[in-house]
Amino acid sequence: MLNKKWSSLNDERRTGGLKRGHFGEYFTEMQFMLHGFEVYKTLVDDRGIDLIVRNQNGVFFDIQVKSITDYDNIKISRNKFDTKNKYLLLVAVQFLDNKEPEMFIFPSKEWAKPDNIFYDSTENVKEPQYGLRLLESNINSIKEYEFEKYIEVIKKIDK
Repeated sequence: MLNKKWSSLNDERRTGGLKRGHFGEYFTEMQFMLHGFEVYKTLVDDRGIDLIVRNQNGVFFDIQVKSITDYDNIKISRNKFDTKNKYLLLVAVQFLDNKEPEMFIFPSKEWAKPDNIFYDSTENVKEPQYGLRLLESNINSIKEYEFEKYIEVIKKIDK
């Protein structure tokens, strides 16, 4: 039987959450390929880009993947996330126990005007960061970014 106790991915104290992150990246890579995108992995993660994907119109997108195992805030290093880059996307993979993973695609421009979901934090942190409140209370507000819906938007983007 398939193990869907995703919260056990958090128990990997020795790996610092790498197991959860790898699961999220592999899952994201597979989903993009299933939707007809070409997918390229980065060799070095020094810019926060986990994948590069190309749609059928030849447009490339930089993908940053963040994975969580509950409803939670997602933190993004501000120095690795350019809100002016219209081809930069954040893919959030949410692994809830005993459920199929949920995925969302957020364009980086959403952080240009922070609100109660997309925020910019400089307080009580070592380095400034952007954040995403992926909470049960606001899940209805981000329906337009569900993977299956937003993937159709980026499929159509042309040069």
